[in-house]
Amino acid sequence: MIKQKKGAIAPILLDFLSYLAFIAVIAIFYLLFTFLTQETNNKIEALQIKTQSSLVLINYLKTPVNVEDKEITIAELIRLWHIDPAKYRFILETSSVEILNKMEYEYENPHADNLVVRGFNVIINREKRKDKSLDHVLDFTSMSFGSGYILNEYGGHSGPGKIQAEQFLPVSDSQYLYLVLMESEKAK
Repeated sequence: MIKQKKGAIAPILLDFLSYLAFIAVIAIFYLLFTFLTQETNNKIEALQIKTQSSLVLINYLKTPVNVEDKEITIAELIRLWHIDPAKYRFILETSSVEILNKMEYEYENPHADNLVVRGFNVIINREKRKDKSLDHVLDFTSMSFGSGYILNEYGGHSGPGKIQAEQFLPVSDSQYLYLVLMESEKAK
């Protein structure tokens, strides 16, 4: 038979409190890591969207078009348009809209029950302004682009004017054009 000493409740109480402290520490670390993981996932998702949008804009600029029986890229066509706007504007507009229409795609939105179409808008500006406003020199819009519902960097919607990707295109030794890509989704 085991004999208990006087005051044996103190070690039992100490054991119980140490178990509670251990559980509290585990709960705090669980909550902390869960919060940090969610924040990190949001940042990674935003970076993926930004990277994907930049690739879309670069692919647009590298797309070949036929101008005067020569195959050149859209970037080269923009340079030609900058030199002689009257001669190359129509070719640039029709080629750009055709390319952007081909880039549209359908997908299932995880936040909705229906299919949506991703549309694109490319804007050519003379410069990048500090207040992020746009100086539309030329503007090309795909068939399904909706200017009121632009995806923000976290995949949600924001008001018009959210820049998804941007590129500076040298058009001469001393001058650049600032190209902006916007994206939207439209329910099908």
